[in-house]
Amino acid sequence: MTNDCSGHRCQLPGLQVLRAVACAGVFLTHTLIDGLDALGSSAVTIFFMLSGFVLVYQYLGKHRLAEPSLVANVRFAVHKLWRLYPLHVAMICLMVVIMRIPPNQLHPEDIAAIPASMLLVQSWVPVRSTFWGTNSVSWFLSDLLFLYFLFPWILRGFERLPELSLRQARRRAMAVITVMLAVEVIFGLLSTCFPHPVGGETLGFWFMYIFPPARIPDFMIGCALGYLFVRTQESPHESVRDGYMQSSMMQLFAVVLMMLANLLFEIAHHGKDDWVGYRIMHDGVWYSELLPFTMTAGLLIWSFAHTQGAMTQMLDSRMMMFLAALSPYFYLIHRPAMLAVQVVIAKFDVGILIDSVPYMAIVIAVSLALSWLYSVIIGRPVRWQSFGSVNIRR
Repeated sequence: MTNDCSGHRCQLPGLQVLRAVACAGVFLTHTLIDGLDALGSSAVTIFFMLSGFVLVYQYLGKHRLAEPSLVANVRFAVHKLWRLYPLHVAMICLMVVIMRIPPNQLHPEDIAAIPASMLLVQSWVPVRSTFWGTNSVSWFLSDLLFLYFLFPWILRGFERLPELSLRQARRRAMAVITVMLAVEVIFGLLSTCFPHPVGGETLGFWFMYIFPPARIPDFMIGCALGYLFVRTQESPHESVRDGYMQSSMMQLFAVVLMMLANLLFEIAHHGKDDWVGYRIMHDGVWYSELLPFTMTAGLLIWSFAHTQGAMTQMLDSRMMMFLAALSPYFYLIHRPAMLAVQVVIAKFDVGILIDSVPYMAIVIAVSLALSWLYSVIIGRPVRWQSFGSVNIRR
C-alpha cells in the first residue's frame, strides 16, 4: 500500500481507484458502526495482493534490482517503506500524547510495545498489546516489510521461467495461485491449534491474520496476477483485451462476489451459536473470510487493472486519483485522528456524537489535510492539478 504507483505512474488507474476504496473500507471498519467489520479484513487482503501485483508490474523484466541476497533484500525493503516510516514514528508519538489525556489511559503494556513498533517487528509477537501497538494499523507495515524483503527472490523466480506462450503463462500463474490457496487453507487449519486467549484475541487470530508468513499467499497471488498481466500486455495478438461490456460484467461480478464474501464474514462472526456454520467458522477458521476474500480480491484486482470496464471509467476521476495518492498516509493517520477528535469533543463538550456523520466528516477532513501536508514535507506534494482523466475505451 505504499505510494509506488502514485498518480498515473503505473498507468493503471483502476488499481488506484481500488486502493482508495479499500482505504475507505478500513476507515469505516474503525468506526463504531455495526456490520462493517468485514470491510477492513477484505481491504487488508486487497492491499497485500495489490502490493504484489504492482511490484511485479513495475519490476518484471526491467533488471532494476540487485542480485537477491540478505543484504540486498533488506535494502530493497527499507527503500520501499522509507517514505512512510517518518509518518509511522510521528503517529506513534502522537498516540502516546493523546493516550495520556483523560479519559484515555496509557498502560505499561502500551509503552512496552513501542520499541517493537518502532522497529516494525510487532507482527512477529503474539501478544495483542504488541501487534496492535500504539497505532494499531501499523502492523500492516510490519508484514509489508517482510514481504518486500522476500520480493527480489520471488521476482527472480518469475524471471527465470522459460519463455512461454500466453496459454502456458496462464497455467503457470494458476498453478501458483492454486498452491497459495492451499497454503492459506493449511494456515487456517493450523490456526485452530491455538485456542488460548492472548490479551483479548486468540493465538489463532494472530497466526492467521497478523503473523507475516501467513500473508505470503495473498502477496504471492498478487505477484502471479501481475506476472500474467505483464505477459498479457506483451502478447497483444493473444491478449484478453476484453471489450467494454465484457470488462464491465467482470467488474460487476467481482464486486458482487466481494459483497457476498463480506456477508459470509458477518454471518460467521455474528450469527447464532446454534448454527453449525457459525460454530465451524467463528473460532477456528473464523478466517472463513480469508479464502473468499482472497479469491474475490484477486478477481477484483484483475478486473480493475483493465481500463475498459464501466466501473473503472466511472470512478476514474481527478478526485479519486487524488485520494488514492494520499491513501497510504491517510491509512496511518486516521486512527490517531479519530482519537484526537474524540478528545477534543470530550474536552469542549461540542455536542457531536462519536461516529455521527459530523464526527466522521471532521476525522476525514483532518486526516486528508495531514496526509497532504506530509506529502509536502517529504518532498512529493500531491497536487490536484496533477490528475486528469485517462479513461481508455476500446
